[in-house]
Amino acid sequence: MKKIKLFLLTLFIRTIGRLSTGIDMSFKYGFISGLMLDYIYENRAHGKFIIGKILDRLFLNNVGWQAIRKRKENLKSYIKFAIEQNKKRRIKTVILDIASGPARYLIEILSEIGENDVVAICQDIDERWLIRGKELSAKAGLRNMRFEKGDAFNLDFLSKINPRPNIIVSSGFYDWITDDELIKKSFLYSYNMFEDKGVIIFTNQASHKQMELVSKAFVDFNKEPLKMKIRAPEIINGWAKEAGFKNLETSIDKWGLYSVAKGEK
Repeated sequence: MKKIKLFLLTLFIRTIGRLSTGIDMSFKYGFISGLMLDYIYENRAHGKFIIGKILDRLFLNNVGWQAIRKRKENLKSYIKFAIEQNKKRRIKTVILDIASGPARYLIEILSEIGENDVVAICQDIDERWLIRGKELSAKAGLRNMRFEKGDAFNLDFLSKINPRPNIIVSSGFYDWITDDELIKKSFLYSYNMFEDKGVIIFTNQASHKQMELVSKAFVDFNKEPLKMKIRAPEIINGWAKEAGFKNLETSIDKWGLYSVAKGEK
C-alpha cells in the first residue's frame, strides 16, 4: 500500500500538480535551483485556473518550504551580525557566496543596511542564476555586488578571488552534496581563503519529513533524479571545527529541518 500511495502521489505531482506554478518551475528549472528558491521566498501563489492556485498555495505552505523561509531569516541574521562586527572593527566587509544562485538574501541585506563598506562577490556554476541576480541587484539599485561564474571545489580558482573575503557564505549548497569529503574540503578551502580573521556561515539539512516522495517525484537542475543527504548539525559543525573554525554557533527552525551555523577563524 505504501508503494502504491507513493506511486499515485508522484503521478499526481507530475501531471495535475504542474498546474501549480511552483511545482511546474521545479521541473523546468530544478527543485534545488536558485530560481526555485526565489519563488519559495516570495511566497505568493500562482497557477493555471483556480485549482492551480490552490495547489500552489498548498505547495508553498508545505512545512519544508516554511522551514526554508525560516532558514533565510536565520542566515540573514548571522550575516548582518558578521557585517556589524566588521564595522565595529573598522574593517571593510567582503562577502563571498560560493554557490549563490540569485543571492536574494544578500540583495535584501544590502538593501536593508546599506552598501557602505560592504562588497558581495556572488559565484555560481550556473550562469542563469547569475543573470537573475544581476537583474535583481540592479533593480534594487545596488552597485557593490558582483555576479560571476565560479567553482566552489576548485582551489586554484578560489585562490585568485580578489579582494579576499572575510565572510564566506554557503546557503542551500551542502544539502545537495552527497560526498562528505567534498564538504570537508570546502571547509578547508574556506579557512585557507581568509588572510587573517574571517567568518563562515553555512546551512545544513538536518532532517526531512518527505524525503522518499520528494526524491522520487522531483528532479535537480540537471533533470536528474533528486539526491539529498541529511546530516546532524553536530556532524557537519564538527567538520568545520576540524578545518580550524571555532566558536561555532547554530540556529535551527522549530521543525528541526534546517540548521544555520556560524564559525570563526
